[in-house]
Amino acid sequence: MVQTIMFTATHEMAEYVCEAHPGSMRGDITIGDQQTSTPTHSQPDKRFMPWGATIGTKTVADGSLSAPVDFEVVPDDTDRWCIVDQVGQIYVHTADGLQNKPFLDIADRLIDFGQVEEGTIDERGFLGLAFHPQFQDNRKFYVRYSAPARPKTPKGYTHIERLSEFTADQNRQHGRPASERIILDIPSPHHTHNAGSVIFGPDEYLYMGMGDGGGSKLETGHTDDWFENNGGNGQDVTDNLLGSILRIDINNRASGKQYAIPDDNPLVGKPGRGEHYAWGFRNPWRMSFNDGQLFVADVGESNYEEVNIVEKGKNYGWNVREGFHCYSTDDPQNPPEKCPQRTPPNVRGGEPLIDPIIEYPHVYEDESVGLSVIGGYKCEDETMADLQGKYVFGDYSKDGQPRGSLFAATPSPDAKKETTGGDENKSWELEELQIASSNTNELDSYVLGFGRDDAGQLYVLTTKVLGVDPTTTSGQVQQLVSNTAGEQTQDEAGSNVGGPGFGILAALGGGLIAGLIRALSSIRE
Repeated sequence: MVQTIMFTATHEMAEYVCEAHPGSMRGDITIGDQQTSTPTHSQPDKRFMPWGATIGTKTVADGSLSAPVDFEVVPDDTDRWCIVDQVGQIYVHTADGLQNKPFLDIADRLIDFGQVEEGTIDERGFLGLAFHPQFQDNRKFYVRYSAPARPKTPKGYTHIERLSEFTADQNRQHGRPASERIILDIPSPHHTHNAGSVIFGPDEYLYMGMGDGGGSKLETGHTDDWFENNGGNGQDVTDNLLGSILRIDINNRASGKQYAIPDDNPLVGKPGRGEHYAWGFRNPWRMSFNDGQLFVADVGESNYEEVNIVEKGKNYGWNVREGFHCYSTDDPQNPPEKCPQRTPPNVRGGEPLIDPIIEYPHVYEDESVGLSVIGGYKCEDETMADLQGKYVFGDYSKDGQPRGSLFAATPSPDAKKETTGGDENKSWELEELQIASSNTNELDSYVLGFGRDDAGQLYVLTTKVLGVDPTTTSGQVQQLVSNTAGEQTQDEAGSNVGGPGFGILAALGGGLIAGLIRALSSIRE
């Protein structure tokens, strides 16, 4: 969404701040030919999260990558892992490094990135990958990508979110593009809030995150629900499959579908779509199973980011609540103190709205904390003693610039397994990790995702520049290492980073010239 706001600038003004998005839409003001100094990032005494462990980063893949959004270990005996690039490729990493030839290239099946309105952030593309648990025998893998709208796509919708099955060649060295079997097509109204994760659970069913459709909540694609706020896809389970975590059985087919619905899915035999596993999400960006529990990061709207432990048949609150707090589409910056803690009795029996395990604000004490949560993994790396057993995740950017953050979370002593009612004191204990090679303790990139290999080692997926541009190559995969090991920084580790890349998931403030703000905001409007 592009907003143009005119106002009169004076020499007394130090910066402009958008009241609705103070963490992301702010910037320096220049009068006439006055030069603006390079901004510095202060280290305030009052922090929302205390500083935690100091870690290093080591670049293990770059050069060909534009915007790496997913990382998956190949489940065979070849010691490989794959990286999904949002612009349409899967690349393989081996002991010899990143291979030049893609494992799969479906760029020609994606939407046209050039058709997005100037100044907006496209969150579509190649978004997720999951290898079948029996990949070594059946050679099957599954991908999520954004396909162009078809003649039967609802009017006004921008694209289709597609789940497809592919098969690798006999040696499992490359995917076969001609083997595609379309499993599920979901019409999506806007270019934002697509989520994209696909993972197999311990039960070997396929789990898939779906955003609420994005765009303005008054625009095409948002159904009515039981609550007064606009944009009810997260609370609706009958009209569409948006705003939910889905679970399907891809080993069987039933009722004319290319998949079956597990018999124990919560809405089987009840009103609603049987594919739903849990609902009440805005944009579940990256999810993972840890010790059998499903962790889902859900990108917030105006004030808070959250992470949930998701269970079958539960409602996680959007668009009634944002994190532990109430939410208002009429006045996002001044939400009510009280709002429903459960649905009405006539909506699935009055089910409770489940609190997250983690919440953090966009702004604390006038300092930016983050903009868009990026889900991660529990650390199982024995060489990272300070992180062992903690949930490691991050945020896309502090303030719209390439300033990604890494966090770690530990259950607080009084945290219950599950709460309702917005008790933020039950949030897990949080710490912000310090990056040894950075003067600001932050990454000098946008954070897009995380990965974990079979040894439990963690990786962060990053890019340098906002905007979808398949010609750029600033994407990197960086391994999180101990501070001592991290003394070899990404610049010293043989990095071959080229031009700018692109990112997703942030609401960005644009530049200001002669008193004109061109505010670029995609996921927060």
